Amino acid sequence: MNIPEVIVIAGKRFDVVFDTPCCIKEKVYGRAEYDQCRIVLANPEDSGYHRSLIEETFIHECLHIINSIMSYDDKENVVHGTAELLYQVFQQILADGTPLIKFVEADV
Repeated sequence: MNIPEVIVIAGKRFDVVFDTPCCIKEKVYGRAEYDQCRIVLANPEDSGYHRSLIEETFIHECLHIINSIMSYDDKENVVHGTAELLYQVFQQILADGTPLIKFVEADV
């Protein structure tokens, strides 16, 4: 799965940035920053975390954003379980190597 540099959720643009030192300091794999319109992730290249864990974390953080936009219950255990299962579904769908998420065009 490709993690994009930008993702648009409900018409709102969120930058996706890698900040391993910050994530390690906060003891997280990633976090959604709603007010700054960004998702911060540990970089699998320099964090020691497996790429699949960071990909699942990306989905997890997107779910936090979706829940916030939709005013859904944002309990961590629900988000975690849903992200884990969605990641498994995406891995099966994309077994042929087709990218799930494409980079956003510059005009978005």
